Amino acid sequence: MDKSNPVPLSATEEMLSVNGDCPDHLYSTIFTLKDSPGILLEALKPFASLGISMSHIESRLGRCETGYDFYVEFICETEGLLDQLTQKLEEISCSVSLMTEGGRGNRG
Repeated sequence: MDKSNPVPLSATEEMLSVNGDCPDHLYSTIFTLKDSPGILLEALKPFASLGISMSHIESRLGRCETGYDFYVEFICETEGLLDQLTQKLEEISCSVSLMTEGGRGNRG
């Protein structure tokens, strides 16, 4: 870990810092969906329907008894799109946490 930056960089931030281009609109979210066939497709739909590109996605057994947590990093240019994304994720999720600037603080 770099001593000048005590907080570890996310995979996206690491990639962008190498290229010297770190956008101001980098966000990450963690949301939990109940397990069912096609659950990954459901996780991707809100991003695709709003035209938001994901730069990183991870999934693991979730906090809901029979669900999965999805961690997604993405770039979102406007507050309006961010609000719409949050609303869509809340409609399908057990829980949603949204963080700004690559996970360096909660939004809201």
